Amino acid sequence: MKRISFFILYILIILTFPNREVLCEELQLLEVNKIWDRANHNAFTDLEYFRGRWYCAFREGKTHAQPNDYGKVRVIESRNGQEWESVALLEVENRDLRDAKLSITPDGNLLLNSWVYNVDANGEERIDTSYSVSFISKDGRNWSQAKKIGDSGTWIWQTSWIKNTGLALGYRGGSKDKTVLYKTKDGMEYNTLLTHIRPPGDKSNEHALSFDRNGKAYMLLRRDNPQAGNATNGLLGTSDYPYIDWEWKRMPIRIGGPAMVVLPNGRLLACVRRYLSGGNKTELGFIDPDNGDYTPALRLPSNGDTSYAGMVIQEDKLWVSYYSSHQSKSAIYLAKLKIPSLSQSVIGQRRELFLDTELVSSVEGLAHELKDPVRAGNCLPFDKPWEGVFAGYPTVIKDKKIYHLYYRGLPVARHTEEVEVTCHATSIDGINWHKPEYSIYNHMGFSKNNIILARHPACHNFSPFVDLRPGVEPNERFKAFGGNDENGLFLMVSADGVNWSQKGEGPVFRDDFKNGWAFDSQNVGFWSEAEEAYILYYRRFISGLRKVYRVQSSDLKSWTSPKDTLANLPGEHLYTNQTQPYFRAPHMYVAFPKRFFPGKVAIDKQVAESLVKDPNYRKDTADTIFLSSRSQLEFDRTFQTGFVRPGTGLRDWISRSNALGLGVVPSLDDPYQMYIYRLSHYGQESAHLTRYVLRTDGFASISANSTPGILTTTPVVFEGNSLELNFETSAGGNIFVEIVEPGGNPIPGFSKEDCVELLGDHLSRKVHWDGSTKSSLSKLNGKPIQLKFYMQDADLYSYKFTE
Repeated sequence: MKRISFFILYILIILTFPNREVLCEELQLLEVNKIWDRANHNAFTDLEYFRGRWYCAFREGKTHAQPNDYGKVRVIESRNGQEWESVALLEVENRDLRDAKLSITPDGNLLLNSWVYNVDANGEERIDTSYSVSFISKDGRNWSQAKKIGDSGTWIWQTSWIKNTGLALGYRGGSKDKTVLYKTKDGMEYNTLLTHIRPPGDKSNEHALSFDRNGKAYMLLRRDNPQAGNATNGLLGTSDYPYIDWEWKRMPIRIGGPAMVVLPNGRLLACVRRYLSGGNKTELGFIDPDNGDYTPALRLPSNGDTSYAGMVIQEDKLWVSYYSSHQSKSAIYLAKLKIPSLSQSVIGQRRELFLDTELVSSVEGLAHELKDPVRAGNCLPFDKPWEGVFAGYPTVIKDKKIYHLYYRGLPVARHTEEVEVTCHATSIDGINWHKPEYSIYNHMGFSKNNIILARHPACHNFSPFVDLRPGVEPNERFKAFGGNDENGLFLMVSADGVNWSQKGEGPVFRDDFKNGWAFDSQNVGFWSEAEEAYILYYRRFISGLRKVYRVQSSDLKSWTSPKDTLANLPGEHLYTNQTQPYFRAPHMYVAFPKRFFPGKVAIDKQVAESLVKDPNYRKDTADTIFLSSRSQLEFDRTFQTGFVRPGTGLRDWISRSNALGLGVVPSLDDPYQMYIYRLSHYGQESAHLTRYVLRTDGFASISANSTPGILTTTPVVFEGNSLELNFETSAGGNIFVEIVEPGGNPIPGFSKEDCVELLGDHLSRKVHWDGSTKSSLSKLNGKPIQLKFYMQDADLYSYKFTE
């Protein structure tokens, strides 16, 4: 019976989409509908979802482009993507209005960019009297008059937004070919950011611009230059903030009318006009940002005069508007697609924290808050002669019942093997620390000391970890990286964390970077359970900035190419990155880079001189930020503010203070607490380590005030029989949980009304529904569901499905 059903479904799909070609299984076409064909020529679309309604804009004219064909821009509206009505017709008298592009401005208006095209009686474009315009609307129906933007003769193709700034590429074709990158705050006033962006020798043309969640820009550029060989092939450009320097890669195909989105998993998906021997097609395909390669995925029903798509991700679907002339005259079509990797996340029994928005579909009336660590006092002075004022790079590891602390001893600002040592301290509670007396090294005349490594390049920035790789040799259970730009990074190994030796004869990793230097701070590594590989985050100094790079290896011998993991914000250097898998959710990495501002002075010169003897460590400031990553190549920077601030004491407003140590460790006695440690009073006689306390899982939370709010997750697939939450409420607050099908229909027995009210302060409180059989979720195992959290005066930190 199932075979018959699937066969019938297959026949229906073929009959419904006769022109559709599936080139890979990553996209599933759900439906295609013609939504407009009232003009003789309907073309050049864009699509936006604005205030709960769909808006599609496109050009209406007599032909594609001819003299006296004064095209207008039609705007149509729909509540569901099925039934459409016209709500606006925009025009400029005696001019051809072309290629409408929609976007939503930071202040919540709908913006439409277009091109006022002047063609003479011979069909030639009068470039100097053509210009770009913007229209703006608060409701999608009532639009402003056309506002001229940019420079005359420069076609601003579309505006793409990153936070509160819009970027738009303007181009001029023909003999006056050029490109200009503009920026705007409101879509009505545009200022020049770059006067040249494309590679030399290429001709300017249409583009699509998108940003990933870390702010990296991707620009897909059409090229039409038949006299220059493969210069007709598309280009992919990439740039980090502030989008001044662009790197370009030539694609293997020619494209037209490009559109592009960045999927939540970071992949680039484009919709383009493909120029094929059998006719032009509207095609979706994936683009590899590392080399510009293009992988076709699906061809929509289309042919001839076609493409120029709008692309919108809404909940778990991709919506694509485009035009095509495969059914006699050109008409506007709307396709709806399912992307399996977009529609659900398989979380099994993983604990999910609200460190980013990857598993959040929508939030109503709630806030996403970064929490403040609570200072819990000084816990270790660096008062031994071999430790000194420049002691640093602390790492805290809880191994079984012992807390280990490793740090650099350095009494003078001189990075040589004669003075730099690695020190060790232990604790049974993470609060009170003891410096053992070893006799491993005689240093500075002291035969008894807490030094566990000396006279080795690794002492400069020794960074240890416990190797959790299955099958690791017992005598190499502790590992550490350390070294410098001249020698590379060495691998140190130990059975007990005290007695260390070098693994192999030389360094295990070198950076061949030529335009700066690397490794001059703590470089952290670990075995990733999620990625099944060794991951190393290290520092480069490039273009005047300290930045974080990433490599990985399966054997600690062969490493991948270095990858820039984060775009620095203006003026900030990222020093120690302190990345680690979170111990209660190892698929999530947390990181605490020191954000360093050289030359930024916070206290009077005379005061700084009285506190710090070395003049090189008096005039800078630093704090710590919080980042996270879900086992991917890049960090998420959901929170732009500082995580641990310098505080009220003047001694922490100087130079390189305020670096967090590597290691988030649980409290021995209180399961609600975990500890992090900060380097305080750097370069001063009072240098010491400070302990901070966070709630377990409590880096960030979804927070509700006295007004009720709702959080809806993206579709997830889980395993287990119950759901447990880490949350806290006030006496007047509460949380209810509802389980719904993807799309919003409550699952019987698991509605909000069935849920038992959640009150109090709990790390792992199970959720119960009266309407279900003992609240067992077993029948929902393996099925996509969404969670809806109804919250009032409460904080939600994490959730987890369990047996």
